[in-house]
Parts: sequence; structure tokens; C-alpha cells
Amino acid sequence: GARGFDAALVHRAVGRGSQSSGRIARNGTFFQALLQLGLGWSSLFFRFNGQKGVFERVLDDVRVSGVSLPAINSLIEEMLQYGTNMRRVRTFVNDNPARSTGLSALTTFSGAAAAIIYTLEKHIARSSGHAVSLLQIKALFQRPGELIGALANILSAVELAATDAEIISTVFGKVAYLCQKFAWMESVLYEVAVCVAKPWLKFVEAWVGLCPETPMLIDQ
Repeated sequence: GARGFDAALVHRAVGRGSQSSGRIARNGTFFQALLQLGLGWSSLFFRFNGQKGVFERVLDDVRVSGVSLPAINSLIEEMLQYGTNMRRVRTFVNDNPARSTGLSALTTFSGAAAAIIYTLEKHIARSSGHAVSLLQIKALFQRPGELIGALANILSAVELAATDAEIISTVFGKVAYLCQKFAWMESVLYEVAVCVAKPWLKFVEAWVGLCPETPMLIDQ
């Protein structure tokens, strides 16, 4: 069992002249830290480095009983990336609220991203009670992590845009590319694209006379 595997790891470490085969953490405590990491929150084992803008390990040699360091490190690297992306998107949403007075396309993108984050957090909170192994945690975060990674990818390009037209063009281009790479999230990304373009389309409709002008358009 797990204890026999741990003993074998210690025996091999001693045979290779290593001081330790890794510090063993309690499963429940470490699993909870991984869940928090995936959601973009710091914990006992992982912390956010504000200067570098990434999540890092507090300790480099922590593992759980029955799992070697190389095996657990592979999962940790994935979770560090998920957490970093989640933190980045959440910070953007908080800095650009849905009722911002800035660019309308940026505001609607922020609102769409906020809705996705809220939905993913609810899903993970509801399902995390059944995640009692590293493989289950990996499976739980695989698609949410890919979706947040896609949003972070779009965000990196959107932040460089200076006008609504540039933002809309950038989002449409990124969505087309990401839908080819991740076919399963096609409907979600298309909805994001529609949300981003909606204020501009309303302006065009009023401008060409397809709908009444709003007071804001009349003032302009």
C-alpha cells in the first residue's frame, strides 16, 4: 500500500545519497490547498507572487503518501498555471466592473468574464467534495482550467487595444482560433464574442435608423 511505497522511496533516496524523498502532507490539507490554488487563492502550500504575477510553491518537496515527487509535481505545475490565469482574469474583472465608464467593449468583456468565473466557482465548489484523489482533482480542473486559460489568452491581447473596434476585432480573432483548438468551448466563446460586440451593434443600428437613438447617442 501507500506506506510500502513511501518506504521504498525513502530506501531509494538513501541509496542515492539524498536527504529526503519529500515531506508528506496530510491528504485532506494538501487537496484543499490544490483546490484553492486552482481557484486563484493562496494557501499554506502555495502563494501568489505579486511582483512576478504568478503562483509559486511555498515548499518544493511536499507530496502526499503513496505518490512520488515527480508524479505530484506534474499536477502542481498545471494547477499553478490554472491559479495564475484565474487570478489574472479575476483581477481584470475587479478593475473593470460591468458599469465602468471606459470602453464599452472592454466593459462587456469584463462582464462576460465575471459570469464565467462565477459559474466555474459554483461548479468547482459543488463538485470538490467528491474529489478525494489527485486524479479526481486533475479531472475537476481540466476543462475549467482550459476555459480560464482561453480567457487569459484573449485578455492579453485585449489589454493592448485602444479602441472598441480593436477590442472587437481582437476578440473575434482569438475566439476563432481558440474554437479550433478547443472545440468543446465553442458555444461559450461565441457567446463572449456576441457580448463584446453587442454595444457596438446597437450603436450601428441606431446610426443607420434601424432602432431609436438613445439619449447618449443623441448627445453625441
